Amino acid sequence: MLHRSDARGSVDVDYVKNVLLNGFESGELANDSSMVPVLARLLHFSPAEIQRIKQAKPNSMKRSLSRTFLTKLTSQ
Repeated sequence: MLHRSDARGSVDVDYVKNVLLNGFESGELANDSSMVPVLARLLHFSPAEIQRIKQAKPNSMKRSLSRTFLTKLTSQ
């Protein structure tokens, strides 16, 4: 099991956690996704971090642009 300050291989868990938190808060990641509880458990989000995700306002324009970009990447 990974702990907050541990790294597995070359992946820093705190870095990944912060990138995801920023994505949820900016609206680039859907804060209503069914993956939020899974990620919260795996990355040990604090109750305050989970609350920040829940309070983030979705930005549908960014999300649709992200989906378009990902669709283009996977279709190549």
